[in-house]
Amino acid sequence: MLYVTFCYKPDTDMLSMSSARILQLDPTARIYAVNDAATPVTKRIPGVTFLPSNLNGLAAVAGELAVFEQLLEKEHAEYIVKFDCDLWANDLEPFTDVSPGTPDYLSVERFEPFTPSGLIYRLSRHMVRELLKG
Repeated sequence: MLYVTFCYKPDTDMLSMSSARILQLDPTARIYAVNDAATPVTKRIPGVTFLPSNLNGLAAVAGELAVFEQLLEKEHAEYIVKFDCDLWANDLEPFTDVSPGTPDYLSVERFEPFTPSGLIYRLSRHMVRELLKG
């Protein structure tokens, strides 16, 4: 599955943890981290490909969608999973199962105070295109 997150330097340790966990649960994962140019993550993280970015403010949402579209094209993928750097996944099967009838959007979130839990969601190529049409 194709995964992406958006990060900056303070995310370094959490990104290391979350990406290692994703690779543990999905050894074939292709993980991209869109790195903020102003305060980038500078540590090499195994299994993560970094892309530069200046995304912030209101333009960030459209910019994220454009990144999703570019990565879907580059990887010839039908779905992309966006995760927060503080994600601790127990099971990725709901996101990697793309059998017929799979929804265009799937999201889960857990709330437990003072515990990394992060948001994760999956978008289809079709949904990304439709959202970009605005």
